[in-house]
Amino acid sequence: MTIDLNETWNTLAPKFNLARELLAARPRVDLNRQEVAKRMGISQSTVACLAGAYKPFPQSLGRYAESVGMKAGVNLVSAGV
Repeated sequence: MTIDLNETWNTLAPKFNLARELLAARPRVDLNRQEVAKRMGISQSTVACLAGAYKPFPQSLGRYAESVGMKAGVNLVSAGV
């Protein structure tokens, strides 16, 4: 079985980029996971799961962004075609 690493990366890259953004947002505003959870009105474990979710709900991303003083947005990037 041959694994195409480029195809695998292209499939997983959006998830990792989103996780990176979520994880980087908290320290920028000096908040810990518990403080973000309190601001969002959810559990700390749910906040932790957001970075690992492949397709988190847009509402959750919006609430997370608000809780760290940001706005959620969409970036369109080249598909390399």
